[in-house]
Amino acid sequence: MTAARISWDMIGGWLSATDWLVITSAGAGTGFAGYLFGASMLDLGAIGALGAVCTAIALVDARHFVIPDRLSLPLVPLGVVALLPDVETVFLRLVTAGAVWCGLSVFAAVARRARGAEAFGQGDVKLISIAGLWIGPDWIAPYIVATALGAIAVVVSRRVAGRRASDPRIAYGAFLAPALVGAVLINLAFAV
Repeated sequence: MTAARISWDMIGGWLSATDWLVITSAGAGTGFAGYLFGASMLDLGAIGALGAVCTAIALVDARHFVIPDRLSLPLVPLGVVALLPDVETVFLRLVTAGAVWCGLSVFAAVARRARGAEAFGQGDVKLISIAGLWIGPDWIAPYIVATALGAIAVVVSRRVAGRRASDPRIAYGAFLAPALVGAVLINLAFAV
């Protein structure tokens, strides 16, 4: 199933009432953290929505190994709104997102060809590219390294515990989404 074909009804069916409470709370908590770090009123809405959407992405990917476009792609205009009115920064961040997407798409294709299987999906590539928009070129490499190390730690801990998963895949979006929220908040906290 491709991420583009996942309907809102399907996403809604994957998330329980408790999940929606967690998603709403994460959005409110992220917005409040943004307030504490001095975000503008416009930014508070965008940051709160980022927290809610990233929580939904993490929950869906952890359970179904897919990042629906209907969840991830709205983060692009939301990120642009959060960066306004600084047009120069918007342009730089859009270029960063495009360059990250191109580079990771090529890497994913090469890895797929070399391994004969998916290394990571296009949902992961899109979410990392969206992170490039939200956190910029200075933060994207540490973001990728940190999320990769988190995923590797899970794999290693499974092996050390002697558990071999029947499905060896890792829901990388479950690492990418919360790390994006954390990176945005850290960036905001240390903004000059």
